[in-house]
Amino acid sequence: MPRIPRSVLRPESIEYFKAARAARFGMPLDVLEAEKGGDSAWEAAKPGLDALEELVKGAKFKVDAGPFVLGSEISYADFVVVAVLEGFRRIEGDLFERIVQGREGLRGIWVGCEGVLGRDD
Repeated sequence: MPRIPRSVLRPESIEYFKAARAARFGMPLDVLEAEKGGDSAWEAAKPGLDALEELVKGAKFKVDAGPFVLGSEISYADFVVVAVLEGFRRIEGDLFERIVQGREGLRGIWVGCEGVLGRDD
């Protein structure tokens, strides 16, 4: 979240965003990043990311071997996953790369949706 003001928001929105998040978390974003960010945040996120990878890559819902949650046919669930991944990619590319690193299911679903993601309108 501390990266959002630096890489996503328009200048006139930054002050409000920082103040609102400081009130929510009880500390400024730079303090939040210093105290709760970094490798410890990635370790905390790992179980959830691994579960998402299993959902996408696992065979529980797949009808064939395609890259999407259901197989080769794209579904609403795929758009939800890809929207989250694309959001991280747009914040800063290294976030996206760290999320999909070693998670071929997540990378595959994102690649499978590139045609939709190519539009920016």
